[in-house]
Amino acid sequence: MESPTVGQTMTGRGRTCHSEHLSRPVHGIFFLSQNRTYVLLQKGGMNMLRDYKQTDLEKWVGAFYAELGMRHAGDLREEAVADALGIDLVYRPCPSMRYEAGRYRCITINSALPRPVQREQFFHELGHILRGHTGKQLEMRKSFRDLQEAQASQFQLYAALPFFMVSKLRLTDCQTHPACLLAQEFGVTRQLAEKRLAQIRRRIISERLHRQFVAGLHGRGPRPA
Repeated sequence: MESPTVGQTMTGRGRTCHSEHLSRPVHGIFFLSQNRTYVLLQKGGMNMLRDYKQTDLEKWVGAFYAELGMRHAGDLREEAVADALGIDLVYRPCPSMRYEAGRYRCITINSALPRPVQREQFFHELGHILRGHTGKQLEMRKSFRDLQEAQASQFQLYAALPFFMVSKLRLTDCQTHPACLLAQEFGVTRQLAEKRLAQIRRRIISERLHRQFVAGLHGRGPRPA
């Protein structure tokens, strides 16, 4: 594992991207584990991303972006996404929200927020619309409201940091923490980039454990006489 330069640590969410440059390029991918320490998975390198299994929703997002000609992180445009879906997008100095009345759909984003937060809130509100969430959340049961928020947040990760775009980046060659690279490339906060990397890491580990389990079952199966 490559070591950070003198005086730098690999922990702490509050650090800026500039404080985490490495002395040499790394040869693996950093992921934020649940105990908030950084783990370098060296053996697999970029090939480990082949073990990531996309959900049907992720595949739909990828196909939708491809139809719009969005194939790289720099191609993402909220206005183009909203226009393709027939959704009005406005920026005003008020809380971000969505509004639906019949066939009319609108997303309002707080214009006073930093640009990365605006982008994240757009994809969160878009998730509510595309998941068909209806009703006034303040009048809902907490469990149902929490379910809607969890679904919108899941969509936010897929839409703001689509895997087919993430997999095109040379994360193994970057000299900054990959979360910083993703935040810069996709125009989101580092916190959201860390969540996406942690999610990818969990999926890869889950897939590998599943394959090992299945292989173990086959190994213990009946042998021909």
